[in-house]
Amino acid sequence: MASPLSDLDELVLKCRDEKARSYIKESVLCYKSGAFRSAIVSTWIAVSFDIIDKLKDLSLTGDKEAEKQLEEFEKARKAGDIASSLKFERDILQIARDKLELISHIEFIDLERLQQDRNRCAHPSMTSDGEIFNPSAELARVHIRSAVEYLLQFPPAQGKYALESLISHP
Repeated sequence: MASPLSDLDELVLKCRDEKARSYIKESVLCYKSGAFRSAIVSTWIAVSFDIIDKLKDLSLTGDKEAEKQLEEFEKARKAGDIASSLKFERDILQIARDKLELISHIEFIDLERLQQDRNRCAHPSMTSDGEIFNPSAELARVHIRSAVEYLLQFPPAQGKYALESLISHP
């Protein structure tokens, strides 16, 4: 039996962090108004800021990799270094998967698709012949659901650091 569609308002409530909830609520509002490109862009923003917030949280608990990644992000931000900031955003999912183990390889694939679709929505130069990318309602909805189900509903201590913390502090 196929699973029923997730209720979008319930997905908003599943978000662990108030900021993530606010961003995904904006995505849902865009979705409900038929602004599917905006919904996808807002969902990507929610994912990006959630990972950055998790870097901050993990850094405060002594996670050295999180500290290193956050330092690189802050250095680029403070210097106004657009190229480094764009590189950080481009790599943020790999950091979440490989360095922090916040997401699995399968979740990475779906969230990477969100990132690619966000680029198609936000950058007209990404499409051929000047055609505007028009995502479907279903595509926007799956991105919202994936963001919440894979990332936004979970606390930052996922993966490697959570396991190391359990081993060192049983």
